[in-house]
Amino acid sequence: MSQTTIIPHSQKPLITRTYPSSDELKGRVGKAKDAQQSWKKVPLSERIAIGRKFMEEFQAQVPDITLELSNQMGRPVRYSHLECKTMLARADYLLNIAPKALEDSVIPNYDNTGNKRLIQRVAHGVVLIIAPWNFPFLVMINGILPAIIAGNSVLLKPSPQTPLTAERIATAWARAGLPENVLQVLHLSPELTEQAVKDPRVNYVVFTGSVKGGKAIDAAAAQSEAFKGVALEVCG
Repeated sequence: MSQTTIIPHSQKPLITRTYPSSDELKGRVGKAKDAQQSWKKVPLSERIAIGRKFMEEFQAQVPDITLELSNQMGRPVRYSHLECKTMLARADYLLNIAPKALEDSVIPNYDNTGNKRLIQRVAHGVVLIIAPWNFPFLVMINGILPAIIAGNSVLLKPSPQTPLTAERIATAWARAGLPENVLQVLHLSPELTEQAVKDPRVNYVVFTGSVKGGKAIDAAAAQSEAFKGVALEVCG
């Protein structure tokens, strides 16, 4: 099975992507899990350095992205450039706050027991990010960059209306030196998306989209054999 993106203003086909089989999807999740085991051991400073390089590699693609993005989701070209600019500014901010946000927090010892208490931030594991079509780059970076910098691997499922946005993101990360399978792009049908959400090896799910879609994601996560975190941003 496959999906075809239709250009909104011309109603002509733009790009077609083939879905993986159920077994292929299981294999992709397994690769993400294996990659995360190594990635989480990479020092934070090195992860941040790769994040900085990602910004450079994405910026180099912007001249080719603007028209491509407009053809996918129907926005005037002049606004597509602004989304890329805003996304890079957001990425810069997230990288700047990463060391403080991910450091251990020492809890004051009020009972004089001599015990040391702290909150230690650790990676979730495999994070599934399901992105929308309307501000794809800006919304995706909010989930992808914190997840990767914190030591997670990411399975990125873009909207079928804007599939090339996820591929652009993945290309920039790969060129920046991100190890293989730490970030994978998945083009999925609703049935395969449900399978991915239910997979017990997926530890956290991030969804941005409709209320109806959010309810479906929440229900699928609840049916998983494993307890997992779910972040929903829904509207419409």
